[in-house]
Amino acid sequence: MQEFEFDGVEISQDTPLISNLDIKENIALIKEVHEKKERQSAEKEAVMMLDKLGMKHISNLRKNSCSGFEILCAMVARAFMCKENSIVVKMPFGIDNSLNDIDRLFEKIYKLNGIIEKKVTVFDLDSNRYRYERAECNILK
Repeated sequence: MQEFEFDGVEISQDTPLISNLDIKENIALIKEVHEKKERQSAEKEAVMMLDKLGMKHISNLRKNSCSGFEILCAMVARAFMCKENSIVVKMPFGIDNSLNDIDRLFEKIYKLNGIIEKKVTVFDLDSNRYRYERAECNILK
């Protein structure tokens, strides 16, 4: 994969969730650190974000208790909590090996994009191109 410059938030295997924090703490940490928000307020916002994704049930779980898709959704929620207007998802099938349908991920992104508008770009290997053929997205080479 070619290296690129990007001014935004990255969702990838290189930006994992922190293992000793629960999911809501992982998501809230963005607001606590970058916006100096109080922990309780940031965690409340994180739980609301998870609820919008239909994932509120993972709020108090740690990463090792979640499925690959739940972790991917938590990473999406965390990215949407950032100030940056652009998000890049790098190789989502590498983050969640059991992900069979990219539309499941896009559905979650669309839910949050209806609340907080972001430009979301997915980078993946050409060998995964077939996984995107039914998806409503532009495929660039």
